[in-house]
Amino acid sequence: MLHRILVTLFAFQTVASAQLSKFQARTQKGQTSGLNLGYRLFTPAGYDKAKKYPLVIALHGSGERGNNNTAQITANQLANIWTEDSLQNRVPHFVMAPQCPGESTWVQYNKPLAGRPLSGSLKIVLEIVDSLAREFNLDADRVYCVGLSMGGFATWELAQRYPDKFAAIVPICGWADTSKAALIKALPTWAFHGGSDPTVPVAGSRDMIAALRAAGGSPKYTEYPGVGHESWVPALKEKELSPWLFAQKRTSATGLSQKAPADWSPAGRIPGHYPWQGQPHALDGRQLPATGISLPDLPEGNASP
Repeated sequence: MLHRILVTLFAFQTVASAQLSKFQARTQKGQTSGLNLGYRLFTPAGYDKAKKYPLVIALHGSGERGNNNTAQITANQLANIWTEDSLQNRVPHFVMAPQCPGESTWVQYNKPLAGRPLSGSLKIVLEIVDSLAREFNLDADRVYCVGLSMGGFATWELAQRYPDKFAAIVPICGWADTSKAALIKALPTWAFHGGSDPTVPVAGSRDMIAALRAAGGSPKYTEYPGVGHESWVPALKEKELSPWLFAQKRTSATGLSQKAPADWSPAGRIPGHYPWQGQPHALDGRQLPATGISLPDLPEGNASP
């Protein structure tokens, strides 16, 4: 038994080491806060400063918070899938994975968007993007944001605060202020959630998707029946996810997004188009109104949110 445990630990360490080796460890000091935020950067092989490159921002959940600048890479595949050779060979791109400090959160829970400031950590994330744009030849029309759990909250929030900054977003098991849905109705969105999520209620995605559609948007939504909080596991395995994501391109003149003129159209049907109407949902005996839910304090510790 001990031998088996040691072999498993060695295998995990080997995989984690290989994952980390693809990323450069960096730190960004906040321009106004003075706080330091660690992040990992993947640079595409053969980077050519004469060419423009897309950027994927990967926002982790609360379980990966800390100051080691490793957990956001080794805990799950949110950042790693974008570095795979098969994808990089087809669409070379940068991947930036920041780590939220252990004493902080990406967003302030239980407050509507208009009633809370942008967190200091997310401010630095935006500063990192600006810094990278000065250092590398990034394609400003192909900046994508993906996030899970707490990072899913942050993905929605960044999009709603800066709707003209992103070409597309992928929020997984997150929550958003549905009263501000119209701000991003034109932004290509593919949301995911587990139908039996005990941590972030599925209403967080259902209601936002319903609000976007009511505002005239056409978001994609995949819900996994019977799946709990870790809906990022099947979501990140969706074969159509990366083709769909890299097919999106922002038009800098209008701030809206459109399909990129490339052969990235996914074949077949996008699963999970549920015609949810925003209905009240219960959580811990309380009613969650269709126009926005009131979440309890999310747990600390190793499990994301």
